[in-house]
Amino acid sequence: MLTNKDLNVQTRHKWKLWRSQFKFLLDLVIRILFIVLLVIALATDQFYWSWIWIIPVILASILNTILAIKTPMHRPIDVILAALLISPEIYLWVNLITFCQVWLDKFSAHKKDGWANQYNAEKGATTSKLGIGLLTIAMIGIVITYLCIQYREYLTSQSVQEAIDPYLMSGWILLTYLTIIASIAMIYQVWTLRAKYKA
Repeated sequence: MLTNKDLNVQTRHKWKLWRSQFKFLLDLVIRILFIVLLVIALATDQFYWSWIWIIPVILASILNTILAIKTPMHRPIDVILAALLISPEIYLWVNLITFCQVWLDKFSAHKKDGWANQYNAEKGATTSKLGIGLLTIAMIGIVITYLCIQYREYLTSQSVQEAIDPYLMSGWILLTYLTIIASIAMIYQVWTLRAKYKA
């Protein structure tokens, strides 16, 4: 809707919708970058924990706890899962998958008929690819773990560590800046939730 000029949709919330898209992109980049850097750092024995990294996690926990409490008809388990970032993270990954599918379809040469897909889904004529996706991710994780263990001596050698260290440091620095931006956004959202608000 945001990029389709044929629809000629005019709304005062246009920039708000674009901000939400940029936020999804930021969340996606942060998580993918973190996973890649963490795997490389662990594989090459160059991971060092710093307690300052817990700050964005605490901010996210506070924000989601407030949202859960302000949600009508919430249950204690909802607040607990929100505080532990379990349900928010699952919900976010579902949205990120949808975000990727929508934009990949947008830039794809072969367009899909969204209304036909919706119609088939309502009839039960479609099959979920979630199980296949989760199984694929699990298999990739097992293979990577096996290779890291199998070639641990080579991966942790001084030559490999020295070759990877500059890229690893640049990646962590970039991730730090992106996380700071996301943290500022969370602080602002927590601040705006001081007023009467219902999720």
